[in-house]
Amino acid sequence: MIILIADLILFNELLLYMFKHIRLGFNIGTILRRKQLNKILELMLSEGKEYCIQERRLNIYAYRWQFVPFYLVRIGLANLVKNHELKELNKKILDRTTYEIASYSENNNIIEIYEFNLLRWCNKINVSPENYMIEIIFHEYRHKYQFNLNLKLNTENAEKDSEEFANIFFKKNKNAIEQIIAEGK
Repeated sequence: MIILIADLILFNELLLYMFKHIRLGFNIGTILRRKQLNKILELMLSEGKEYCIQERRLNIYAYRWQFVPFYLVRIGLANLVKNHELKELNKKILDRTTYEIASYSENNNIIEIYEFNLLRWCNKINVSPENYMIEIIFHEYRHKYQFNLNLKLNTENAEKDSEEFANIFFKKNKNAIEQIIAEGK
């Protein structure tokens, strides 16, 4: 178990070194390409210096099987330290009856997007996966912003603030976002 954890940490650090600009752990996604992600994150930088100082670690899991090794390690660690909340969160991600789309880990300072759930949700509510993915990125970076600036918000207010920010920022940058999406097609 310890060797597996060390391997995953070293593998993640190697990926972080290779993808310095966005610091992608994984972008084997099917929705946005790396170049598009870079441009989307550049839009975030235009919002202000608070977003510039944040390390941009973003893991995108396009397929369930990509997440399974991390899931097994996390479930093992959650059992080891008796963290029921962590265990349940990770179970939700792989559960086909829920739509756990993204998360921000304050402990690891990483945003994760579960594209395999995002695509199911987009099909259910009939929205563009590209637009929804971008809004999710804005939403999760807002959570990261809240944490890094030590804003003391309860869960409901943090979600409301992140949702409002994502919607307003998306509308404000709609033309640039449409151009970025078009470049990827």
